[in-house]
Amino acid sequence: MFLRIPGQAILRRYHAIMHMCRIIYILWLVTSCWNCERRKVYGATNPGPQDAWRIVHIWIRDLIADIKHSWNQDDVCIFIDCNPSFTIYTELALTAAERLLIPFSADGSSQRAVKAVLSLIYGVRRHQGEPQSDFFLNSERYRMSLPEIYMYIGNRLTQSTTMD
Repeated sequence: MFLRIPGQAILRRYHAIMHMCRIIYILWLVTSCWNCERRKVYGATNPGPQDAWRIVHIWIRDLIADIKHSWNQDDVCIFIDCNPSFTIYTELALTAAERLLIPFSADGSSQRAVKAVLSLIYGVRRHQGEPQSDFFLNSERYRMSLPEIYMYIGNRLTQSTTMD
């Protein structure tokens, strides 16, 4: 499903800037719709294939592979931005990713969030006796590759600085 964005003038400026920068780009907006919600209810009441979790979780990976193939270009870098909550969309992005850029701030909540990411993806237990995440266990079960951490990126705005 494609979403039309109001403000065609803004969109034209965006296209012009992208063209000037000579950046190859594609925009996919994945949205939800009433019909999709109806199918979710149907799917929840009728059993699906045994590997339904794997099928659902690799669809963005497959989409990226199709884009690379249609562009006839394997050397493409695609950034997937996720919010810090661990929803199904985050799991889909993590399954499609090869590498992770993990932003953080110099505060306790960011420290807990980074630990939560490690727990979710790699099954690192934050507390003794804590169960491993379903995402990690299912990734292991279906022998799916997990992304590598490429870099932690600190937010400078929260770091102390001295002013002259």
